[in-house]
Amino acid sequence: MKLTFLGTGGVTAAPLPGCDCRACQRAQLNSGYARAPCSALIEFGRERILLDAGLPLLASRFPPGTLTRILLTH
Repeated sequence: MKLTFLGTGGVTAAPLPGCDCRACQRAQLNSGYARAPCSALIEFGRERILLDAGLPLLASRFPPGTLTRILLTH
């Protein structure tokens, strides 16, 4: 089984356009601090399960037919 973290941020990504909080300012200055919304991919055998689907550009990252399941946690 392989677990890949696709995003480790909160509900919104960082930096959030127009936000001037400390975390967003830091992410704007250094892309190493940028965070996508929380999401992960679990792969085992032929199964590819996406945990939470709030990623930007989801369709381009996972073309139709490449995921076997999508699990929405909240």
